[in-house]
Amino acid sequence: MRELIAITDVTEMWASEVCIAGVTQELECVRPVTAGGVQIWDLYEDDNPIIFPGAKVWMDFSPAQIAPPHMEDRTFDPRSVEFKDAFEGQYWETLLKKTSRESVQAIFDGNLKERQVTPGTQTRSLGTIGGVTILDLNVDRRYGNRTVLRIDFKDTSGEFHTRFPVNDLAFRRVYSQLLTHLSDKSDEFDEFDYFRASESLKRKLARANRTYLRIGLARPAKIGDYPETCWVQVTGVYTFPDYLDGRNWSSFR
Repeated sequence: MRELIAITDVTEMWASEVCIAGVTQELECVRPVTAGGVQIWDLYEDDNPIIFPGAKVWMDFSPAQIAPPHMEDRTFDPRSVEFKDAFEGQYWETLLKKTSRESVQAIFDGNLKERQVTPGTQTRSLGTIGGVTILDLNVDRRYGNRTVLRIDFKDTSGEFHTRFPVNDLAFRRVYSQLLTHLSDKSDEFDEFDYFRASESLKRKLARANRTYLRIGLARPAKIGDYPETCWVQVTGVYTFPDYLDGRNWSSFR
């Protein structure tokens, strides 16, 4: 089935793999998946990015094998993607508003406990919240070569959330660019470099009047001593005015 969707999430995973999500014209959330995973080069056509937040694209979908809570999965053919146009400015914010829920817990029907949802839970795994107040941004470097960016924030229900990892591809690329720009070293960074970059990005976010977050669940994984679970993550960070100055993930390396 060929369908037009608006892209809402482009998330960095591992190596060249990314995760994408969007909404249909009926505002149904969908996560396009493919055998072997979506690769960064699947987001381009003739060296031009065609899959980015706000982009409207046609895709050929077929049913996917569903494993709750990842109810939004649909198989797609990356070769079928056709770029139509893109939401900008107030139209992009209107879409985010229309898909927003009142709290993080509302996205997951109250099933989120200590940043986790149990595999098999009959709930959604993606959603939007608006009216967010970002309180802090921290760098977690306990996981080898992968730097984890974590935010603390308050949602519109007044609930505080801490240490949510941000895997939004553009957000992570902006941070990496700031890290390189602010450091006087080309290949190795110290703790002060990581701190300066996080503070610089935090100041960019603080200039916004309105902030929306896309919140999602990772695939079930066993980490450390924790049982296999679906960890929560921030899959999209969108501010008005735009902290990206109208650019998308492809503008940052």
